[in-house]
Amino acid sequence: MLLLKKTLWVLAAALIIPLTGCGHKHENTIICNADLCGFDKIAPELLTGYRVRGNHNSMLQELKEGAVIVGDHIAGMAADAGIAEYWYPLYLSTAVIAVDRERTDAEIHSWSDLIHAGEAVGISDNVPEIRLLLAAMSFGLEGEKYTLEKSTELLASLYSRNLLKFNDYGAPVLICFDYQVAALNKPDKLNKSYNSGGALEIIIPVEGTLTFERGFISQKPLTISENSGDILLEGGFRLPDGRSREDLYPESYENAVLLEDYVYLTGICSDATFVIKRDVRKIGSYFYSSEDGRNHQLFGLVLIVFIILWTGYTLRRVMQKGIRRAVFITAILLVGWVLLRMFKYQISLGVLNQYCWYGYYFFRLGLPLTGMWLSWAIDRPDDALRPPKWWYACAVLNIILFIAVVTNNFHYQAFIFDPRDPKYNINFTYGPVYYAAIVTIFLQLLIMQVIIMYKNRKSPQKSRFAFPIIFYGLIGVYCVGYILRVPLIWETDSTMVNSLFTVFFAEACIRSGLIPVNTKYRPLFERSPLNMKITDSSGNVIMESMASAYFSREDAASVSEENILIYQGDITSGRVVWQENISSLNRLQCDIMETNERLRAANEILAEEERIKSKLAATEAKAELFSELEAEIHSRTLELFRKVAELSQNGDYKLHIASITLLLCYIKRRCILFSGSVSLRRFPWMKLSYISMS
Repeated sequence: MLLLKKTLWVLAAALIIPLTGCGHKHENTIICNADLCGFDKIAPELLTGYRVRGNHNSMLQELKEGAVIVGDHIAGMAADAGIAEYWYPLYLSTAVIAVDRERTDAEIHSWSDLIHAGEAVGISDNVPEIRLLLAAMSFGLEGEKYTLEKSTELLASLYSRNLLKFNDYGAPVLICFDYQVAALNKPDKLNKSYNSGGALEIIIPVEGTLTFERGFISQKPLTISENSGDILLEGGFRLPDGRSREDLYPESYENAVLLEDYVYLTGICSDATFVIKRDVRKIGSYFYSSEDGRNHQLFGLVLIVFIILWTGYTLRRVMQKGIRRAVFITAILLVGWVLLRMFKYQISLGVLNQYCWYGYYFFRLGLPLTGMWLSWAIDRPDDALRPPKWWYACAVLNIILFIAVVTNNFHYQAFIFDPRDPKYNINFTYGPVYYAAIVTIFLQLLIMQVIIMYKNRKSPQKSRFAFPIIFYGLIGVYCVGYILRVPLIWETDSTMVNSLFTVFFAEACIRSGLIPVNTKYRPLFERSPLNMKITDSSGNVIMESMASAYFSREDAASVSEENILIYQGDITSGRVVWQENISSLNRLQCDIMETNERLRAANEILAEEERIKSKLAATEAKAELFSELEAEIHSRTLELFRKVAELSQNGDYKLHIASITLLLCYIKRRCILFSGSVSLRRFPWMKLSYISMS
């Protein structure tokens, strides 16, 4: 944990230092992107002491450094917004048709002739060129209150016949600006990649076209060279007063109208790139990717709403704390990623834009970590959700990779590009750091998937593993296609597609049962044999089992039925009420009471029987004792009776009485000894000797 905290501090430093260390400003700078006309080469001659560099930041930021070369429509908006105070028009740019007469002899005099010429037509789709060209074409085809309808129909007709070539200045027919044609026709042209041979003919369309001014805007006064006109003429540009080189420009521009209402043009042409993609190219990616700024923001907001709704729906289905936390963190990462994307599209290309680009990888590297934690926590109790040590090792690796990506401007090993290139966001390649990050992400996603499948290995439904595996494969195919810039994939928004893949992948795991959730609870509750219902705080029934009989909360307060017990308890935002049928318990209790009563009566009978038997046994014992005693003294008793009978006949009366007395004494002593032997009573020896003597 201490190592992780230290790593986070290093990460914060890596984020702050690049942004604070690149703050050196050059106040004498001309912001001008290099193009085929070569204005960037002659710009330092117009402003002595100024250096030239490409456009990297927003216009407001660039104006703090010096002068920016723009068109009059941008200069007007900058002046209205108070961004720029000074405007210095330098040369004119008229939207024209250029025809290479060495390659075609087609009769082309108007915009409409392009449809019937049967020649390939080249046009730039870069902003702002495409906006101005479409405006000029629409002005000629529709008039002052033009829309983009006619011009897009014309271009769509060419595109449908494979005659429209975007960014191809080698086509026999071009829709471009006259100063660009002049640059291509110059014998000493700076850009040797376009070999026109000086045979490009400038056609001013008879329907009409628009002329724009281009020049410097700044926040401070500029000192333009006194011989700026000669420098521009030598460079092949047409001056605002109409002067130009006869060998490069036509004599008449009577059908060209100088732009006046730049506000109207901006409102009509702000969606030019979107219109080209939708109405001209009519490519399928329109349905799954955004094109202009408004669509970027709209699609992002829709995706955020979708992620939030999915998260809420998923949290309702999940009861396990670990899975709930992982889902919530995943949603935060996805929403943060989309918000950063939206912010990136709000700013111009430059250092801040680059760091927003690098910041994507905080979320891309954070999502697989969250996925691995989710897979590990699936079967863990709520009190044992701390990630294992190997997870922290993966986290440290991801943080190191993120630091390597976010510091790309110091080593260019993640994304390789020329920071001076105004199209660095397109003209870049990938370095070893990028590939290391991508491989790490895929390996960690694979680990997550393996853990989930291992924990579900005992499932009898093996086919449910197919859906997550398919999504995993689709993510891999998409990423490889994006790296290789396959057109169908390259034209999509990788942030949105990866976010959707993440949501669909998680939902596929949930639907297939690989990630446990609490679904089908309502049908289970309704079909439960329990007499139970759930109510809200107002007593309204939310769920009720089919076996539940009707009973109200008043019934729960006063129970009168002896065979039914009603219980109630408070739960979150409501109450649970259930009843229990205890009739079987009552019957069992009655049976027990009846049995106890029978046992008591039987015990009384047995006790009385025992008393009688005991009394009878005592009587029989006495009779037996008397019989034994009688047997012991029977002979002496008979002798006593005989002597008593002879008493009256015997003359010696005293002797006879003494004999009878002795017999009586003997019988007495014999009875005493008999009773003692029966009761096992001990006699004192003196008494026993006395009896013996007697």
